[in-house]
Formats: sequence, structure tokens, C-alpha cells
Amino acid sequence: TVHCGGKGLNQSVAAARAGAAVLHAGAVGKDGEPLLQLLQDSGVDTHLIRVLDAPTGHAVIQLTPKGENAIVILGGANQLLPAELSEALLAEAREGDILLLQNECSGLAELLPAAYAKKLRVFLNPAPMSESVRSLPLDGLSCLTVNESEAEALAPGGLDALCRAYPHAAILFTQGS
Repeated sequence: TVHCGGKGLNQSVAAARAGAAVLHAGAVGKDGEPLLQLLQDSGVDTHLIRVLDAPTGHAVIQLTPKGENAIVILGGANQLLPAELSEALLAEAREGDILLLQNECSGLAELLPAAYAKKLRVFLNPAPMSESVRSLPLDGLSCLTVNESEAEALAPGGLDALCRAYPHAAILFTQGS
């Protein structure tokens, strides 16, 4: 089956439907109209979504024989975010706003320090986990959302090790079965 989604879209839709004022920044390809429509129909401000000459990001979710997710991702347009988009987002953000990020977007190494300087509350889900996440400036995070394998990749030794490694951040630990 094919569905609209992605962590960022799903979180923006859920927050807007719950009554929060949500500004979604990112990028889609010319094939992304259904995503834009869903966001707009849900009450999300989409004026900072750029339509690029690239395919929209896609995720193919498969299940392993043990019932675990095995996800194949094409980053698409979100891997090509122009620097001006981060600048526009930061210009509109106010101290104390929540900036919800995933590792599906480019430019995190530059965006994170600027968001900390603006005193935004930064929530990061490092999925899809990659080696580059460890080099990001994570010292100013307000919340880190990880599953078991992401926690292990960031701080070998499990949840306790992760809490010691990032004492400044609330840890939201997602679990499968």
C-alpha cells in the first residue's frame, strides 16, 4: 500500500490536529502535492515547504521474519534543502518554540547551533541513523527520540549509557515488541 507520511509529516499533522500551531519546513518534489494537501487540510502552515526538481523522499517499510521493521529510504528533496530555508525558519522562530527534526533532512550540522543560539527547544529523532549523527552538535538538545539500535549507536551500553552521554536532554526511548 502507499500512504502519505514520513516522521515529520506525521508529527506535524498530529500536532496540528491536537490544536498546536505548526509550521512545517522542508521540501518535496513535484510529485509531493498529496503531502502538501494533507498538511494544509490538517491546519499546518506550509509556506516554508519548497517544491524542488527532485523526487519526494520515499520510505519502503518491510518486515523481517521476526516482525521488526526493515526500512529502505530515498531521501529525495529533503536531502537537498537550500540554506535559505533554514534561515527563513529561524527568522520566524521565537525563543522557546519547539524545533522538531529528523535525520532525513540535510543541513542539520548548521541548523542545530543556530537553533540553540535562538534558544529553541530542539527535539531530534536521529533516524535514519547514520555515522554522521555522532558528529552533530547534540549538546543543546532538549529531547532525543531513539529506538534501541539508535541508542546503542549513539552510546553503546543501552539506555543508561545514553542518559549519561546526553544528561541535558530528555530521552524518549521507543520500543518494539
